[in-house]
Amino acid sequence: MQPWWFVHLGWLYGGMLVAAFLTVAIWETHQPRRVPGIPTSKRWLLNGFLLVLTDATTSLVFRVGAVALAFTLRKSGYVLNLPWLPAFLHALLTFLVLDFVQYLSHYLRHSIPLLWRLHKVHHSDQDIDLSTGVRFHPGEVLFTQGMHLLTIAATAPPPAVVACFELCDIVQALFSHANISLTLSLERTLGLIIVTPERHRIHHSKDAADQGSNLAVLFSFWDRLFHTSRQNRTGEDRLQFGIEEVTAAESVRPLTLLSLPFLPRVNSSGDDTV
Repeated sequence: MQPWWFVHLGWLYGGMLVAAFLTVAIWETHQPRRVPGIPTSKRWLLNGFLLVLTDATTSLVFRVGAVALAFTLRKSGYVLNLPWLPAFLHALLTFLVLDFVQYLSHYLRHSIPLLWRLHKVHHSDQDIDLSTGVRFHPGEVLFTQGMHLLTIAATAPPPAVVACFELCDIVQALFSHANISLTLSLERTLGLIIVTPERHRIHHSKDAADQGSNLAVLFSFWDRLFHTSRQNRTGEDRLQFGIEEVTAAESVRPLTLLSLPFLPRVNSSGDDTV
């Protein structure tokens, strides 16, 4: 028999997304870190369209979600589901393994040219706010979701912990991209464990060196462990977001972004790039 939370998982995900979005949106509205350079309505419509498109694409291709897959493997006795392990170790190991795979996936998307072409859609946003957290090309999401499902198939983590991880991931995606300002003490304290907006904004800089740093998604210590951590050297107010080959006007055009990974572009220096 399926547990109640599994039956209502769609509502839980939807409710968490709406609650987190409204909370961060109100926070951004009243205490923005930067003044947007592009009308927020245009970016939110575009990023919302990409969210719907990527969700539909992954649902059609994979036909099974991460929690449902974990539920079918719950009695397998794989490494993350060993019955003799205490529940807190199940939870801790599951969060660490799944988030490390996210870090690895992000590293690969910046290191492999084909994957970077897809990931450029995310980086082409020229203003950063909570909606940037759902701005991805469908091809990129197929790769990341594929790695996520393969990890679950290989380790069989407890379904309830997978559900908790994905709920945390939803909130973190919005929070780490949020156009908000934290106090210095709060930034330092939270930054010891999770990725903060201030740190992640560096990753969205136009500077290629910045883009290859701060790759962690949930837990910030992966960057320190693998030496991909980077401090802001230019001052937050002087950071420029986006990528060279996409203009501000193009960054809110759906067809431009969907074709971006497949068509050669010319950057500001006049060089062809893919």
